[in-house]
Amino acid sequence: MSLYYSSDSESSHKTNHSLKKKDCPASTRGNCPSICKSCGTRELIRNGGFETPGTNIGQAFAYWNQSEAPNTAFSIVPIPHEGVSAAAILASAFETTTSASLSQNVIVTPGCLYQLSFAEDLFLLLIIIGQSPLSKYKILNELNKLKDVDTAAKLNSFKNLITQQNDEINATLSARVYYSKGNTKFDLINTEIGYTLNEFTAPFFVDNGYHFHQKAADITVPCDVSSVTVEFRFTFRNVSLVSWLLDSVSLRAISSTSVCH
Repeated sequence: MSLYYSSDSESSHKTNHSLKKKDCPASTRGNCPSICKSCGTRELIRNGGFETPGTNIGQAFAYWNQSEAPNTAFSIVPIPHEGVSAAAILASAFETTTSASLSQNVIVTPGCLYQLSFAEDLFLLLIIIGQSPLSKYKILNELNKLKDVDTAAKLNSFKNLITQQNDEINATLSARVYYSKGNTKFDLINTEIGYTLNEFTAPFFVDNGYHFHQKAADITVPCDVSSVTVEFRFTFRNVSLVSWLLDSVSLRAISSTSVCH
């Protein structure tokens, strides 16, 4: 198995978030902080730990919008990076490519710089050659079996399902923060994580462990933009059973004051 990241480098920033008159643009110091807006320090993502279920049909998590392709399903699972639960995407992409996404619209302060943080765990990646795509019920049932067993037991439980190796397996997670103008989307943050299995590796992989990521925007939110969309898109190609976990999603300002005035 190989892991790759997009060319965008991940980064973290330390910023003094306290708003002082000297931090404001010179032209606004006389009225600071009423004109020179603070970017704030509060968390902007709601239910970033996926601990609150959705109340609407087709909504697995409160405050999150989801888009599911056939043979994919989102679920709350008790396998957290922190807290008590996480989001899981469960999918079967037999001899095809499929994708699903989670997104949330977020109110931001124009002129501020933001950083996205999240944790992900490629929990299960499995090839089953010669079988039809697995139903959502089958996917959920198989994941449920795995919750309380160790890695060795997980491997043994699937050995009887494996018949041969496939040429290549791809699992990709893209994390974006963007704003829209008309039908056009403009990225503030766009980073991609991917895993590949090829013919020289085992046809299954279980529990990669959580990896924590932080990616800061390269530019501030435009002065005429007050909301952005945070989106996680999972794409799978030629996998018979896959589960990818997502947790600890956060969007916070890393600049103390807005450049807009």
